[in-house]
Amino acid sequence: MSIRNPRLPLLPGYGSNPLIGKKNFGVRPIFTTIDKVNMLVDKTEGVNRVPSLYCRKQAPELPTWIIYDKHILRFQAFFQQTLHEMRSASHILRKVDIFFFLEDGTIKVMEPKTENSGLSQGTLISRQRIHLPFSSDLYYDVLDLNIGREVTFFGKVFKIVNCDNFSRVFLNRLGINVPDPIPWPDAIERTPDSDRVPKHRPFRQFLDFDRQVLRFYGYWDDRESEFGVVHNLEIHYFLADDTIEIKEVYPPNSGTEGGPMFLKRMRLPRNIPAQIQMTGGPPTSSYSPGDLSIGAVLNTIGESASRERRYGVPGVRWLQESHRTSC
Repeated sequence: MSIRNPRLPLLPGYGSNPLIGKKNFGVRPIFTTIDKVNMLVDKTEGVNRVPSLYCRKQAPELPTWIIYDKHILRFQAFFQQTLHEMRSASHILRKVDIFFFLEDGTIKVMEPKTENSGLSQGTLISRQRIHLPFSSDLYYDVLDLNIGREVTFFGKVFKIVNCDNFSRVFLNRLGINVPDPIPWPDAIERTPDSDRVPKHRPFRQFLDFDRQVLRFYGYWDDRESEFGVVHNLEIHYFLADDTIEIKEVYPPNSGTEGGPMFLKRMRLPRNIPAQIQMTGGPPTSSYSPGDLSIGAVLNTIGESASRERRYGVPGVRWLQESHRTSC
């Protein structure tokens, strides 16, 4: 702050600064004692502190924010979220962890992250003191948290089902009985609908069984035809779309030439109808994983003997056990 002569113009250089030449700009420290702890404060009074709960009939000599530093009670709970986009389910279960910090009575709610869940997970409620419902001056305390109780945080109802060992021992020392853990309910509450036939969802099947393949080893006996031999085959069944491909395995230095695939990847029907309709018509049944086993015969072309001799594919017989591989 500068002192200016009112007769002089308000221009730089026409005023004097009283701080010029001063070397000590320190603030006088104020030492005090709070709960038998020596502290350096800015003011002699008005230190805001939030008390914490301590064990019954035990008066600590130190403040609670020192005794219960980094002491946290952990409870497992869940809340139900309404599903508006699914007609067959009304609610979905979301599991969370409730942390109660004993040093200052704050609460934090976190939901473990699940990969590809499509939900906003992580920290649902940041660390803070939470008011009791319909109250502006009362907060949740450790006495309000126990197994089997329901707590309401910002309009969401959480039901506590379990706690860790430290929380159980701490509550027991306070004289609070902690019940046994409650089993988790079903993840999705579905409405019963027995009249509807389960719908086949190819996209759901693709997501569940993508890159999962059943592999079998078999042979094709073609010795009845002229210059016929036994062909070793490798059969792949793709669980993602129920298709089959057959590959012929040539031994080293056999001198045999052939295509890369004995049968390209396709849905293999059990029986080929006499007349094939390009559009419409009843769907033809194809081979499923239940039809593939050791000793089973796979008809790769048709159902009549003349058709088999014509195309030279009388069937494939499995020799070894199947293997489940990933492409």
